[in-house]
Order: sequence, then structure tokens, then C-alpha cells
Amino acid sequence: MRTGAGRWLGAALAAAVWHGVAADARAAATGAGTASGTVVHLGGTARSLAMGSAGIADTAEPGAIWLNPAGLAQQHGPATSFLHGAWVEGVALEQFAVSGPTPAGWLGGAVLMLRSGDITGYDATGSETGVFAPSDTYTSVAWATAMDRYTFGASASYLRSELADDAKASAMSVDAGAGARLLPLLTVAAAVQHLGGKLNYGSAAARLPATVRAGGAYEIPAYRITLVLDGIKPQDGVVGVHFGAEERFIVRESLSLAVRAGWHSDGPRGGATGAAAGAGLDWHPAGGFGDDPRSADQEHTPYLVKSVRVEYAWTPVGELGAANWFSLALNF
Repeated sequence: MRTGAGRWLGAALAAAVWHGVAADARAAATGAGTASGTVVHLGGTARSLAMGSAGIADTAEPGAIWLNPAGLAQQHGPATSFLHGAWVEGVALEQFAVSGPTPAGWLGGAVLMLRSGDITGYDATGSETGVFAPSDTYTSVAWATAMDRYTFGASASYLRSELADDAKASAMSVDAGAGARLLPLLTVAAAVQHLGGKLNYGSAAARLPATVRAGGAYEIPAYRITLVLDGIKPQDGVVGVHFGAEERFIVRESLSLAVRAGWHSDGPRGGATGAAAGAGLDWHPAGGFGDDPRSADQEHTPYLVKSVRVEYAWTPVGELGAANWFSLALNF
């Protein structure tokens, strides 16, 4: 691939599409803005995505690492989750997370990989300069603890970003968060995210988009409804309001169905493209399933998996279409 301004122009434009901010491609190409590493905004859970990317106060699964690490302490046992996102322009996101209790508190880890197919670069004259395949890998380790009605957590993350063979950068960051159950049905939480280093592509450097999040979750048990509301202020964007709702239906004793919808004000071009929707199935047979063959006591054989949760989320991305998210979570 040739060096020169033309190649960097092509890389900047492709990276903007790659990160789902095509509306800001012109600004990115001209160097506008103060933060980079948009991939750090993409982690989460299919449940949260379906509710307008809200739920900082109501995420009790390994994917909480990306929203509020304190949420890990809301879990009832070890768990692991997988998330696949079929995004736009051939972009795909894969996420794996795991967490569980230890004598020192709850520990968790997660890896998020954002990949694209080949993208053709062009110089200032419109001639092809070669092909490159942008990719980001975001790794995080987290710790959380619970004290009475309160939860606290922190995480450390490492981001490696590659726009081209000779355009690579990495950065470290830290997150911290807390939550509190103020009332039996009301939980609130807050977190600061992506504090730390800069991505440095040669002579161009930009800070990771430090973000402040705060929100609440309110349960209505009589109708099996949960309402969530978040406020988000990223360093590289405006204040966003995210809200969503979930209603659960008992299909049978061991199986429940959840339907979800949400909206956020900082979606691509705002308006209806901030909408989101989704559904999930939670299968939790009494005691669990999958006998552990290592147990010598067959009358009291422990179960390997206590419950399985499968979820789907649909999120529009403006003029680029929509993204589809699928997740699988196992509770042990």
C-alpha cells in the first residue's frame, strides 16, 4: 500500500464507515474531533441494545463489564455470555465475556473484536491504492463487590486498533462504577468509562472518548415490567438520553419470554433511527440441566448449567441500514 496523504484520506473515510459514523466522515477526514476509538462505545448486551442501549443500573451479567463493572456483583453465580453483531458494510462484532464470584469479590473478563472485510483505498486522484482490512480488539478485566444495598466495580482495558498494515495503535483505559438499591423496586447507578491513554496513528493522536453514564431501573412486578433510563455524556459527543422497557411473559414454568423496546436521542441523525427493539428467551428448568459426570454421588448430581438465555436486538444505524445482534448467556 502506498504512503502519502491520499492513502490516509481513504483510510479515514473507510474508518468512519467502519465505526458506523458515516454521517461524520467528512469531519473525520479533515481531522475534526478530539477523540477516537469509537469501538469502546459498542460493547454491551443484546438486552441493553434492545432497550435503547440503556440499563447501566440493571445489567447483571458478564456483559456489564462494558456498561458498569459494578453490575457484575448483581449476579447470582458464575456466568458466560457470547454476543454477535451483524453490522453494516460487512462489519461484524464478536464479544465473549465471563465472570464469577471469588473470595476477593466478583471477577470478570471480556474480549470484543470488531472486524471488517477488505476495503479499497483511493488517493486524491481517485486511483486505487490497495486494499486494507480495519480491525479493533478490545480486552477488559474487571472486579466488583457488593456491600448491603451497594455495589462497586472497576475495570482495566486494552484497545488495539489497526486501520492498515502500517497504521496501528493501542491504548489503555480504566472504568469505575457504582450502584445502589434506593428502594425495593428502584436501583440507580453511575460510571465513568474509558479514562486513560491515546490512540496514536503515526503523527495523529486522539484520546479515547471518556464517558460519564448515570441511570436508574424501576421494576413493576405486577406486570413483570422493567423500565430503564440512562443519561450518557461522551467526550466526543453530545449528552444522550437512553430509555427502554421490558415485559416478561411466563410461557411455562421453566420458560419465559421477554419483549423489549427503547430509544436514544443520540442515534445517527436522531429521530426514528434512535429506536431499538428485541426479544429474549430464558430457560431455567428446576435445578438446571447437564449432569456433571465427575460427581460420584448420582443421587445428588450437580448441574453444569442452571439456565440458558437467548436474545436478539435490532438497532437502526441511520442511512446505513440496521444492525442485528444475537447473544447466548449461560448461568452456572
